[in-house]
Amino acid sequence: MQVSSKAKRVFSIALPAIGESYLHSVLGVVDSFFIARLGLLSINAVGVTNIYSMTYIGVFTAISATLSVFLSRVFGAKDEERSKSVIFHGLFISILIGLLFSLVSVVFANPLLTMVGANEQLQNTAIIYFKVVIGLTPFIALFTAQSASFRAIGDTRTPFRVGIEMNVIHVILDYFLIFGIGPFKGLGITGAAFAMILARINGFLRLVIISQRIPAIALKISDFKVIWNLVGGMMKFAIPATIERLSMRLGQVIYFGLIIRMGTEVYATHNIAGTLTTFAFTVEGGFAVADSTLIGQAIGENNLSDVKEYRKWSYTISRYNDRYNCNIGSWKPLDRQNIYS
Repeated sequence: MQVSSKAKRVFSIALPAIGESYLHSVLGVVDSFFIARLGLLSINAVGVTNIYSMTYIGVFTAISATLSVFLSRVFGAKDEERSKSVIFHGLFISILIGLLFSLVSVVFANPLLTMVGANEQLQNTAIIYFKVVIGLTPFIALFTAQSASFRAIGDTRTPFRVGIEMNVIHVILDYFLIFGIGPFKGLGITGAAFAMILARINGFLRLVIISQRIPAIALKISDFKVIWNLVGGMMKFAIPATIERLSMRLGQVIYFGLIIRMGTEVYATHNIAGTLTTFAFTVEGGFAVADSTLIGQAIGENNLSDVKEYRKWSYTISRYNDRYNCNIGSWKPLDRQNIYS
């Protein structure tokens, strides 16, 4: 049986995206493996921090999804100037939100840890790790947005390759900064925080360097112009997705707070198991990336038949596309003049 070219294209984009998602999950597994050697209290310190870290990453993912939607459409329309503008504004919004979350979280670190049920001992262990990880979340926001710019043009292999590099660097830094070597005695869980952030900063810089070789997404100084209509349009799209993410995470904050109160061992077990279960969601996410990228590009090309084909194959292959509520019949050709409004 001959496989449709559309199905092959869905696979070619989805598979590296799935691999990239697995690599991001491996970061958490490596951290858990090393930190477990420091004791249950250290595992729990990372766990209470991750409650907020994953919440913020969910927000950054919503913003990057907005960037992907806007960029895939203008890229499909072969509008290089607006493609670069969308990327700049995606990075601009990401860094602003990242800085806001970072500042508020660092200033109110102790109340936030108390809110999820951390007692005084756990707070004292977690506070420096919390401030480093959460304080440097703007870099995670930038990395997430830059990765989205590659996926929006159909290049999921580059983020995948950078993800491999990032994992290798993370493993080396994790061991060195947590346990030390020679005269350097290591920083414990604080070292794990720096290892994670430094690995992501390296990943972001690698993506920026590679993007400069691709004319459609290579930013120049002249592209650094704020167009408030575009900011408003992207925020209008991002806010509902962000609220959805935050509402989902609020329930988890309450849930995790209840587990913390059950004791150190129970919460440590929950953290280890929770880290491993993140692998269960990667396949669906990869096909979602392929779905949104290809459909966005087809809309930009005003090609309704391709929109239907990509939707059909994404749904057929993944059995997951219903989540995105893609109402093909209601789509209209792209209005290039009003994409900023």
